Amino acid sequence: MLKGWNAGGDMDRRRSRFWLALVFFVCVGGQAQLAGAVADPLGPTDPFDGGDFVRLAAVSAPGHTNRNRVLDALWEADRAIGLKARANGDYAKAQDIFRRLAEQGDRAAQFQLADMYAKGEGVPQDNIEALHWYEQAAEQGDFRAEDALCLYFVQGTFREKIVSLLQDAAPAARWCRKAAEHGSTYAQEWLGTMYDLGSGVSQDYAEAARWWRRAADQGSAIAQANLGQLYLEGKGVRRDDAEAVKWYRKAAEQGFAGAQYGLGLLYDGGRGVPRDRAEAARWYQKAAEQGDAGAQFNLGVMYGTGEGVPRDDAEAARWFRKAAEQGDPAAQNNLGGMYLNGEGVKQDVAAAARWFRKSAKQGFPDAQYNLGLMLERGQGVPRDAAAAAQWYRNAAEQGFAAAQYNLGVAYGKGRGVRRELAEAARWYRKAAEQGLAVAQNALGVAYTAGQGVRKSKSTAVHWFRKAADQGDPDGQYNLGLAYANGDGVRRSYVRAYLWWSLAADQGVRDAQKGLAVLARHMTHAEIARARRQADAFRPRPEEAGAPPE
Repeated sequence: MLKGWNAGGDMDRRRSRFWLALVFFVCVGGQAQLAGAVADPLGPTDPFDGGDFVRLAAVSAPGHTNRNRVLDALWEADRAIGLKARANGDYAKAQDIFRRLAEQGDRAAQFQLADMYAKGEGVPQDNIEALHWYEQAAEQGDFRAEDALCLYFVQGTFREKIVSLLQDAAPAARWCRKAAEHGSTYAQEWLGTMYDLGSGVSQDYAEAARWWRRAADQGSAIAQANLGQLYLEGKGVRRDDAEAVKWYRKAAEQGFAGAQYGLGLLYDGGRGVPRDRAEAARWYQKAAEQGDAGAQFNLGVMYGTGEGVPRDDAEAARWFRKAAEQGDPAAQNNLGGMYLNGEGVKQDVAAAARWFRKSAKQGFPDAQYNLGLMLERGQGVPRDAAAAAQWYRNAAEQGFAAAQYNLGVAYGKGRGVRRELAEAARWYRKAAEQGLAVAQNALGVAYTAGQGVRKSKSTAVHWFRKAADQGDPDGQYNLGLAYANGDGVRRSYVRAYLWWSLAADQGVRDAQKGLAVLARHMTHAEIARARRQADAFRPRPEEAGAPPE
């Protein structure tokens, strides 16, 4: 039984995906940006390199005296020599020059010295020493040092002092704010994230929106996607699905996979745009080809159902596999289902069990239930009733109705667990209250016999009726039996005939026999009335082949 075919998505989860993407951007892209600042220190195109930029910034900084200007002029020549030495790989000479200037208060040299410690150039890498000199430079207003501190603190690079952004974010917030105010895009991204999470600052979605907007206006795809998410949720801004689509599209058109996936979800659900499954599939495809597991999963669902693309089980299996190999539990579960049923792949029950187990170990309840079924039946794995009951329990405790019912059956029969009728009834009730028809019938049976609950025929009828109304054949038979005998309800052969007719349609042999018995006690008019009532419950001819909703 394949569970989990769901083309939708959890928007909160998606926003956390963007946040994770931002971590990746900072750790990889941000580091590359810092490294580039010293790769060619005498290059004319890099405004951060050479002495001129730093000297001009120092001269224009408030509070500098003539003595400061004189010192900076004296340092400039040495600083240029140090930069050239570093560019040529003469780290010992560069270290000697930068340390001397740094100790005299030259903020540009302090930044260079910090950067060399951070990268281990000419000295063993020393994050604490790097932190010290970055802070010295940043306290004097060095923009690059502020950027570096923002980057390093949000990365948690200085793990001797900081465990993670979420545990000690105050320093990150301080330096990211300074860098953000000076226009650093990734600092604006991170400051928005901090306000969104309430990390290092009081949670404030309006502030998150403000900083993400500043970064978005500079072209940050991550900020554009996150700003779109705020508009979608109405956090910090007025909810506006069309505005959300606008920002997602901006990010998606830059190739940001998370936004492409999000835009696909919006087309899939018709939020802010007319619902268009083909357009949803197009954006899922773009994100999927970049390795976005959520998009790969949803694209697999679309190929499996033929929505937005021609149905193609092999393509569905291919995309499920890509997402599954990245650890996506829903994709692992669906790939297991395809192996179990031989859809798009050669049937292989052992492979099905392996994929169900991978997903189940991640806590995915659909897969826990499916693995329990295979263990109970001995499909692809040795039969193990105790292990099956445990996997049912894992799924049942997450509210998975079918697993709750199966766990109830296990307790009722003593299969893999000690027989306990009260426990059986308890799990039947949990599933029945979620609307599972087979569990509603089972609970009715328990009330009829007083098994694990106080005997009550009227309560039994209540649950039989719920099951029967959903088309459960056993529920229909049992409700008919109650009417035939007047158990918990006023006797009515007409109502009994009605429910047994419906149960007989579904092959319940006792119902077929019961109809013959009832007919001997009913008039032709009563039988005709019962049949008309039964016809009202049966699907119309045009609905007969339609799949259930």
